[in-house]
Amino acid sequence: MIRLKNLGEPDLFMFQVPGLLATGTNKDCIVIPFSGFLKGIFAAFGNAGVPTTSNASLDIKQNGTSIFSATPNGIVFPFASPSRFQGSNSALTSDPLPVTAGDVFSLDAVQYGGGTQPTNLAVALVFTRRISPVAATLFGDLQLDAD
Repeated sequence: MIRLKNLGEPDLFMFQVPGLLATGTNKDCIVIPFSGFLKGIFAAFGNAGVPTTSNASLDIKQNGTSIFSATPNGIVFPFASPSRFQGSNSALTSDPLPVTAGDVFSLDAVQYGGGTQPTNLAVALVFTRRISPVAATLFGDLQLDAD
């Protein structure tokens, strides 16, 4: 569970890919209007589908370059135990990941596991406007605390 608290003002930005997931680049993009750091990433499908051959995986790019350091890049949804929620992710190229006002983040669907495609993808990126780095970027369930 990611609890976002005492961050200075966290800002949530969403990638959304409605309908069946097909592989491809630039499925959605966002522009960050301030400088700061990436604080958290959470990805989920509305329906996990029924993959038969391989994991579903996503890549997030900052100004055209993957934010993940390992290959295959990105966020992985395992096909062996299909779930609506992300199973694992590669390490980030920098953790925490700094952002500059005007950075463009884009979402690529690298692969899906054959069979019935997953649907209605949503990826939340949480940024903080802090001047000093956050400890590390968090992955997992997202919960915003009121206090």
